[in-house]
Amino acid sequence: MVDIGWGGPKAGYDVFEVMKDWLAEHYPALKTVLVKKKGIFGDDDPELWSRIKAEGDACIIGLSC
Repeated sequence: MVDIGWGGPKAGYDVFEVMKDWLAEHYPALKTVLVKKKGIFGDDDPELWSRIKAEGDACIIGLSC
């Protein structure tokens, strides 16, 4: 899961933590990783996208406020 930082550095992180806990409870074999994207929401983060491509099977990108 990627927090894009919309609304400030802590605006939506709690929502992602709840999602991570829910996924762990309902899909215990699923590994979830929660990261914050560098920069503001519109900035590119090639290092992160490369990591997701190399290590991930799926990605949830979102914002919350």
